[in-house]
Amino acid sequence: MLAAANWDTVIPLCTKAKIIAEKALSTAHPTTPDAIRAFKTALAGALNNIGFIHKNQGDIPLALEFYHKSLKIREDINDKKGMADSYNNIGLIHKNQGDIPISLEFYQKSLKIKEEINDKKGMALSYNNIGAIHDNQGDIPLALEFYHKSLKIREDINDKKGMADSYNNIGFIHMNQSDIPLTLEFYHKSLKIYEEIKDKKGMANSYNNIGFIHENQGDIPIALEFYHKSLK
Repeated sequence: MLAAANWDTVIPLCTKAKIIAEKALSTAHPTTPDAIRAFKTALAGALNNIGFIHKNQGDIPLALEFYHKSLKIREDINDKKGMADSYNNIGLIHKNQGDIPISLEFYQKSLKIKEEINDKKGMALSYNNIGAIHDNQGDIPLALEFYHKSLKIREDINDKKGMADSYNNIGFIHMNQSDIPLTLEFYHKSLKIYEEIKDKKGMANSYNNIGFIHENQGDIPIALEFYHKSLK
């Protein structure tokens, strides 16, 4: 997946990669199955990247068009990892568009493949994504179930950033359930890891979250202490 960039600069590069792969395939330049697969994989990657750019530019119909083109190629060549990524990308768009049933359908397809190929980090992400949907839908027991599944894997593979994110998500649910002791427990677990890995953005978010809890509890001096840490 592409990192944040000047999209107007990146699009021509992705388009050039797409054209090169298409030309090679149309002229039968690759002469072996491995070579054909390699060019199709490259083409699917270029289409996926173009879709990602259109998503970030807010052009959802075009983003979905390119994501589905990429997915079709990945399905044709049975690129399991690529298929799982495509399903996840399409699911995310539908989630952001508020189309929850379709979003869950694609997230579940992505999860099924990740479980099949034993992609632990990918499974944790899928569990987290599905948990977030149930959270937004107000199904707290299911949200916690999937968040804890995600956390368990992240702990098993020692994914520090993922663990901190999971602790934060679980803490947020407990906050909405007015369980303050559990909220603070998970927020502090999240903060400890963010500090350990020097994740400045995560630290600022954690300080702010903890400050918010203390403010609502009427403990203004401690709330201000954490708010100032977040601000700094």
